[in-house]
Amino acid sequence: MEQSALVSTPLTTERMEKQKEVGRERLLKKAQSIAAETGKPVEQVEREIEAELAGKCYKVNPRSVPGGTFFEVEQLGATKVLWLNQASRFFKDVYAGPQSSPSVRAALEILLFSIGDRMLEGSEALKAMYAHEVPEWSKKMEFALAHLADALAGSPGEEEGEMEEITPDAFLPTGDEATESLTTVS
Repeated sequence: MEQSALVSTPLTTERMEKQKEVGRERLLKKAQSIAAETGKPVEQVEREIEAELAGKCYKVNPRSVPGGTFFEVEQLGATKVLWLNQASRFFKDVYAGPQSSPSVRAALEILLFSIGDRMLEGSEALKAMYAHEVPEWSKKMEFALAHLADALAGSPGEEEGEMEEITPDAFLPTGDEATESLTTVS
């Protein structure tokens, strides 16, 4: 992922400094939160987090946020952290699902870090767009993956490769379903 910087549009000095500042602030907030939970001094926790992240440009961490987005990316110090929501269908059915493999997970991580880089490094307008779109993508994915699971479960006895073709339109909500899917994430 680090090599992708070779083909990326360079950040302005101002935006790079802002991103570093945000990373430092988030690292301090995380250290303060952990210190409050553990009773350790903030400075000690901050050093522990920095040691854990030392030399890592990117890190993947799972966490469970029922009803939350399927992923988030945040800058902690100099490290971009990809948070994968273990409560999401994306995590359970795709990322860690039975058909997953280390190469599939690595490819998904690259995809999400590529999006995450734009979320963190983009203009304020771009960040606002992602702040709106990622929750919408998450709702749509929850809905589509639920319908995919239903469609796959509804075809007992068929061998792999013999199942009827499932088209993306089969997962689009209609009528009351559409209204409900926009307001509820399973």
